[in-house]
Amino acid sequence: IYSKDTKIFDPKINLTKRIFFYQVADYTGVLVDPRLVETVPTLWYIDSENTIVEVLEEEQCDLKKNIPGEEYENLINFDISNYKCVSRKGGEVLELSITLSPFSNTYMNLYITMCQNSTKNNNHCYPKETIEEKIKDLNIYLNFYLESTSLDHHNQKNPISATFYADQVSVSPDFVYAYFYDWRTLFYESDEGIVFPSIKMIESFSIDSTTKRNEIYPKGAEFWAPDSLSIFQFGMNAGYAEKYQRSYPKFQTFLANFGGIFNVLIKIG
Repeated sequence: IYSKDTKIFDPKINLTKRIFFYQVADYTGVLVDPRLVETVPTLWYIDSENTIVEVLEEEQCDLKKNIPGEEYENLINFDISNYKCVSRKGGEVLELSITLSPFSNTYMNLYITMCQNSTKNNNHCYPKETIEEKIKDLNIYLNFYLESTSLDHHNQKNPISATFYADQVSVSPDFVYAYFYDWRTLFYESDEGIVFPSIKMIESFSIDSTTKRNEIYPKGAEFWAPDSLSIFQFGMNAGYAEKYQRSYPKFQTFLANFGGIFNVLIKIG
C-alpha cells in the first residue's frame, strides 16, 4: 500500500560515502579546461538567527575510497576517476537536513564559476576577458550522479536497495540558471510475522524528479561565488514522506481459507 505520510518528521540524508559526484564537460564528454571554469561546492546551514557557509573539499573520485561497498561496486560499473567527489574538512559527516521546530535547513550549493586565481590553483586561470570569449564557443554541461533508492516489493529481505539518479544540464554563458533538486524521505513498513504482526521499518530516501525546478537570472547577477555561471542546489523536501506498507498472509488466514474450502468440498461430497 502506497501513501503520503504528512506527520511531523525531520528529513535528512547522510551523503558521506554515498553517490554524489560530478564533472564539467563539453557535449562530447571531454572535461572543460579548469583554467576556464571551476566548481565551488558549499554546505549551507540556515536557522532563525544564523547563516553559515562552509566550502567543501574536492578530490578526484575513487570508487573504493569515496563510495565503498560491494553494492556500489556492482552498481557503478564505469570509471568515475574523471568525476569530483566532495567531503568536509576533518572528515565530519556530510548531512543535509530540515527541522521545522525550531527551524533549520542544511543544504548544498554547487557553483559553476569562471576560474578565479588563488594560491590553491597557483593562479593558473586565463584572464577574465579570455574566459568569457572562450566559453561562448563551448557547449558546457554539468554531468552528475546522485544517490537514490530502488524498490523491489518481491524481495523479502531487502525491498530497498541503492541506485542513482543521473542528469546532464547545460551551463549557459548568457544567463545564470539556478537548479534545485530534492531528496524525499521514504518509509518502508513490512509486516513479516507468520502468526502475529512483526513490523520491520526501513527509512531511506529517493530523488524526487517531480520537484526539480529552476530559476533564471541575468548575466552579471551577484551570488555568493563571484562570476557564477550556474548554481545547483541539493536539499531535502519536508512536504511529505513516501510510505509503503507490505504484509504477507498470516498462518491463521491460511487455516481459515483451507477450512472454508474443505467445508465446501464436504458439502459437495
